[in-house]
Amino acid sequence: MIRLRALAAVIAFAPCTSALAIDPASLEGWWGGADIGYASITRHFSVQGESTTQHKMFTGLRAGYSWDPRLLLGVEASNWLLKGASAWRINEGQGIQTLNLIAQAYPAGNRWWVKGGFGGARFWTDVPEEGTGRGIGGVLGFGYDAPLWGAFRLTPAIDFAFGRINDATSPAGVKQNQRFRAFAFKIGLTFR
Repeated sequence: MIRLRALAAVIAFAPCTSALAIDPASLEGWWGGADIGYASITRHFSVQGESTTQHKMFTGLRAGYSWDPRLLLGVEASNWLLKGASAWRINEGQGIQTLNLIAQAYPAGNRWWVKGGFGGARFWTDVPEEGTGRGIGGVLGFGYDAPLWGAFRLTPAIDFAFGRINDATSPAGVKQNQRFRAFAFKIGLTFR
């Protein structure tokens, strides 16, 4: 009797599975997304000759255009937080920002994707006697687009970012170059 009920339920809901299918033509056009996650970022300093690793918050925004449903082209802005400010210490924020041109491909034609990008990197700081620096960086990543409703997708992903920043004054009074590499485990909301 239980098997008969299970079979009846499968047959009853089988037409609903077509509602979850994605029409490839609907995936062409403008796309965008926002991400939040947890990052492990390591920096190596040229003058001090030492490395530091921190585990902090990551945020990002993405946008672009897709001429083919298997390839998204666009820009991605990310912020790797190193030190957070608070209401009691408003002059203590610090982080690394990246702005990359990216290509995100769906090689198997399904919801799994890989990503690569290259662009600029910037060390920013609000700490007194420290100064910003600029450089170059890149990003590699992979993830999955899980359909939510309509054109929205839930996008868990892993990113690896890397780069070099020149002439940043950090710690206070020490002007030096720094190399960074960061892993981020993130969850995003994508519209396409």
